[in-house]
Amino acid sequence: IHVRGLQENFLPAARQALQQAPVVLGVALVENAYHRPARVEAVLRRARAIDMPMVEPNFISGELEVNFAERRVTLSGQGVKLTPTEYSLLHQLVLHRGKVLTHAMLLRSVWGPEYDGEKEYIRVFVNRIRRKIGDDPTAPKYIWTQPGVGYRFLISE
Repeated sequence: IHVRGLQENFLPAARQALQQAPVVLGVALVENAYHRPARVEAVLRRARAIDMPMVEPNFISGELEVNFAERRVTLSGQGVKLTPTEYSLLHQLVLHRGKVLTHAMLLRSVWGPEYDGEKEYIRVFVNRIRRKIGDDPTAPKYIWTQPGVGYRFLISE
């Protein structure tokens, strides 16, 4: 492993862990860890945490169920076919249920920062999801539109 500014005698355990880590760690963090060995453990802990993501339990709202572990959505027990983008958008809304997610937040988390300002994408995909889960935009059970701001997944009572 060669990281800019590090000597070959860099802490062997850290170097081995970095070689096995499936992620690219910031050079500044690694260089900083070289000068402050106490930070090596923190960097390695974060790298290990990425390997073991937490999986939320199933989410149920009325007849809608989202199985996060299997990336599966059902409505009244019947499978709902969502594209990967539709699922990612629904996943974000469900994770932050009850909170308004702005267009910018949804664009960044689902499509990435290069799609900033493309609000039409969200409108189209929310409409597709609504159609597939039987949500009427005039009387929504699941996805509420906050005009000019974004969307909120409703908390069922």
